[in-house]
Amino acid sequence: MKILLFGPECMGKGVIGELLARRLGIPFFDLDDQIGKKYGISMEEFEKTVSPGERDRKRGVMIRKLMRKNENLVLSVTPLTDPEFFKEKLYGPDVLSVELYDLPENIFSRLGLTEKDRKGDSDFDILEEVEILSQRAHILGDLFNYEKEQERPPVLKIFDMEGDPPERVVERLLEKYCIKADETKKQ
Repeated sequence: MKILLFGPECMGKGVIGELLARRLGIPFFDLDDQIGKKYGISMEEFEKTVSPGERDRKRGVMIRKLMRKNENLVLSVTPLTDPEFFKEKLYGPDVLSVELYDLPENIFSRLGLTEKDRKGDSDFDILEEVEILSQRAHILGDLFNYEKEQERPPVLKIFDMEGDPPERVVERLLEKYCIKADETKKQ
Protein backbone atom coordinates (compact mmCIF):
# COMPACT_ATOMS: atom_id res chain seq x y z
CA MET A 1 0.00 0.00 0.00
CA LYS A 2 1.18 3.50 -0.83
CA ILE A 3 -0.03 6.18 1.59
CA LEU A 4 0.46 9.81 0.59
CA LEU A 5 -0.04 12.50 3.24
CA PHE A 6 -0.79 15.99 1.97
CA GLY A 7 -1.26 19.26 3.83
CA PRO A 8 0.28 22.66 4.45
CA GLU A 9 3.49 23.29 6.38
CA CYS A 10 3.42 22.59 10.12
CA MET A 11 0.44 20.25 9.84
CA GLY A 12 2.45 17.30 11.15
CA LYS A 13 2.71 15.25 7.94
CA GLY A 14 6.28 14.19 8.72
CA VAL A 15 5.70 13.13 12.32
CA ILE A 16 2.45 11.37 11.50
CA GLY A 17 4.00 9.78 8.42
CA GLU A 18 6.96 8.42 10.41
CA LEU A 19 4.69 7.03 13.13
CA LEU A 20 2.34 5.48 10.57
CA ALA A 21 5.18 3.88 8.59
CA ARG A 22 6.77 2.51 11.76
CA ARG A 23 3.43 1.11 12.88
CA LEU A 24 2.91 -0.58 9.49
CA GLY A 25 6.52 -1.71 9.13
CA ILE A 26 6.97 0.06 5.78
CA PRO A 27 9.38 2.81 4.61
CA PHE A 28 8.70 6.50 5.21
CA PHE A 29 9.83 9.27 2.87
CA ASP A 30 9.57 13.04 3.27
CA LEU A 31 9.36 14.65 -0.17
CA ASP A 32 11.36 17.72 0.90
CA ASP A 33 14.15 15.55 2.31
CA GLN A 34 14.30 13.50 -0.88
CA ILE A 35 14.45 16.64 -3.06
CA GLY A 36 17.16 18.13 -0.83
CA LYS A 37 19.27 14.97 -1.11
CA LYS A 38 18.84 14.63 -4.87
CA TYR A 39 19.68 18.24 -5.71
CA GLY A 40 22.03 18.99 -2.79
CA ILE A 41 20.03 22.05 -1.85
CA SER A 42 18.18 23.30 1.24
CA MET A 43 14.41 23.69 0.95
CA GLU A 44 14.77 27.42 1.57
CA GLU A 45 17.19 27.68 -1.35
CA PHE A 46 15.01 25.39 -3.49
CA GLU A 47 11.95 27.60 -2.87
CA LYS A 48 13.89 30.82 -3.61
CA THR A 49 15.81 29.76 -6.70
CA VAL A 50 13.52 27.34 -8.56
CA SER A 51 10.31 28.52 -10.25
CA PRO A 52 7.02 27.10 -8.91
CA GLY A 53 6.36 25.11 -12.08
CA GLU A 54 9.85 23.60 -12.08
CA ARG A 55 9.57 22.79 -8.34
CA ASP A 56 6.32 20.94 -8.99
CA ARG A 57 7.86 19.11 -11.95
CA LYS A 58 10.87 18.00 -9.88
CA ARG A 59 8.64 16.96 -7.00
CA GLY A 60 6.37 15.06 -9.39
CA VAL A 61 9.34 13.17 -10.82
CA MET A 62 10.47 12.29 -7.28
CA ILE A 63 6.98 11.12 -6.27
CA ARG A 64 6.75 8.87 -9.34
CA LYS A 65 10.25 7.47 -8.69
CA LEU A 66 9.56 6.69 -5.02
CA MET A 67 6.22 5.07 -5.82
CA ARG A 68 7.74 2.99 -8.61
CA LYS A 69 10.63 1.76 -6.44
CA ASN A 70 8.59 0.98 -3.31
CA GLU A 71 5.72 -1.49 -3.21
CA ASN A 72 4.70 -0.08 0.19
CA LEU A 73 5.48 3.36 1.56
CA VAL A 74 4.24 6.37 3.46
CA LEU A 75 5.12 9.65 1.76
CA SER A 76 4.80 13.13 3.23
CA VAL A 77 4.01 15.38 0.25
CA THR A 78 4.94 19.05 0.16
CA PRO A 79 2.18 21.43 -0.95
CA LEU A 80 2.12 21.60 -4.75
CA THR A 81 0.33 24.15 -6.87
CA ASP A 82 0.00 21.86 -9.90
CA PRO A 83 -0.58 18.13 -9.39
CA GLU A 84 -0.37 17.41 -13.14
CA PHE A 85 3.14 16.02 -12.75
CA PHE A 86 2.03 13.15 -10.52
CA LYS A 87 -1.77 13.00 -10.67
CA GLU A 88 -1.81 9.58 -12.35
CA LYS A 89 -0.03 8.12 -9.31
CA LEU A 90 -2.94 9.07 -7.04
CA TYR A 91 -5.23 6.52 -8.63
CA GLY A 92 -5.19 2.81 -7.98
CA PRO A 93 -6.37 0.21 -5.50
CA ASP A 94 -3.07 0.30 -3.59
CA VAL A 95 -2.93 4.11 -3.14
CA LEU A 96 -4.45 6.10 -0.28
CA SER A 97 -4.09 9.88 -0.64
CA VAL A 98 -5.07 11.80 2.47
CA GLU A 99 -5.03 15.50 3.16
CA LEU A 100 -4.44 16.25 6.83
CA TYR A 101 -6.41 19.17 8.22
CA ASP A 102 -6.53 20.89 11.59
CA LEU A 103 -7.60 24.24 13.01
CA PRO A 104 -4.90 26.91 13.42
CA GLU A 105 -5.31 26.92 17.22
CA ASN A 106 -4.59 23.19 17.33
CA ILE A 107 -1.48 23.64 15.17
CA PHE A 108 -0.28 26.46 17.45
CA SER A 109 -0.86 24.26 20.49
CA ARG A 110 1.11 21.35 19.00
CA LEU A 111 3.99 23.72 18.28
CA GLY A 112 3.90 25.39 21.71
CA LEU A 113 2.74 28.73 20.33
CA THR A 114 -0.25 29.43 22.61
CA GLU A 115 -0.81 31.67 25.60
CA LYS A 116 -1.04 28.75 28.01
CA ASP A 117 2.34 27.47 26.77
CA ARG A 118 3.94 30.74 27.90
CA LYS A 119 2.27 31.34 31.27
CA GLY A 120 4.56 31.13 34.26
CA ASP A 121 7.73 31.53 32.21
CA SER A 122 9.65 34.21 34.07
CA ASP A 123 12.29 34.41 31.34
CA PHE A 124 9.70 35.22 28.69
CA ASP A 125 10.21 38.67 27.18
CA ILE A 126 8.93 40.91 24.41
CA LEU A 127 11.37 39.53 21.80
CA GLU A 128 10.06 36.02 22.40
CA GLU A 129 6.50 37.35 22.09
CA VAL A 130 7.36 38.95 18.73
CA GLU A 131 8.98 35.70 17.53
CA ILE A 132 5.91 33.66 18.54
CA LEU A 133 3.56 36.11 16.84
CA SER A 134 5.75 36.01 13.75
CA GLN A 135 5.63 32.20 13.68
CA ARG A 136 1.87 32.23 14.11
CA ALA A 137 1.49 34.77 11.28
CA HIS A 138 3.71 32.63 9.04
CA ILE A 139 1.60 29.53 9.74
CA LEU A 140 -1.65 31.43 9.10
CA GLY A 141 -0.18 32.72 5.83
CA ASP A 142 0.78 29.18 4.81
CA LEU A 143 -2.72 27.92 5.61
CA PHE A 144 -4.31 30.75 3.62
CA ASN A 145 -1.98 30.22 0.63
CA TYR A 146 -2.49 26.47 0.75
CA GLU A 147 -6.27 26.87 0.59
CA LYS A 148 -6.00 29.47 -2.17
CA GLU A 149 -3.36 27.87 -4.40
CA GLN A 150 -3.69 24.14 -3.91
CA GLU A 151 -5.29 22.24 -6.75
CA ARG A 152 -6.78 19.17 -5.11
CA PRO A 153 -7.07 16.04 -7.15
CA PRO A 154 -10.50 14.47 -6.59
CA VAL A 155 -9.08 11.34 -4.96
CA LEU A 156 -7.89 13.14 -1.85
CA LYS A 157 -9.67 12.29 1.35
CA ILE A 158 -9.78 15.08 3.93
CA PHE A 159 -8.87 13.89 7.42
CA ASP A 160 -9.61 16.24 10.33
CA MET A 161 -6.96 15.74 13.00
CA GLU A 162 -9.28 17.37 15.58
CA GLY A 163 -6.35 18.61 17.64
CA ASP A 164 -5.35 15.05 18.54
CA PRO A 165 -1.73 14.19 19.29
CA PRO A 166 0.13 12.41 16.44
CA GLU A 167 -0.18 8.95 18.02
CA ARG A 168 -3.96 9.30 18.20
CA VAL A 169 -4.12 10.65 14.64
CA VAL A 170 -2.29 7.52 13.45
CA GLU A 171 -4.76 5.28 15.33
CA ARG A 172 -7.69 7.13 13.81
CA LEU A 173 -6.22 6.97 10.29
CA LEU A 174 -5.73 3.21 10.63
CA GLU A 175 -9.30 2.79 11.85
CA LYS A 176 -10.97 5.11 9.37
CA TYR A 177 -9.28 3.64 6.30
CA CYS A 178 -9.17 0.04 7.59
CA ILE A 179 -5.39 -0.25 7.25
CA LYS A 180 -3.69 -3.22 8.85
CA ALA A 181 0.07 -3.82 9.06
CA ASP A 182 -0.12 -7.40 7.79
CA GLU A 183 -2.11 -6.30 4.72
CA THR A 184 0.44 -3.66 3.70
CA LYS A 185 3.29 -6.15 3.92
CA LYS A 186 1.48 -8.71 1.70
CA GLN A 187 0.93 -6.32 -1.18
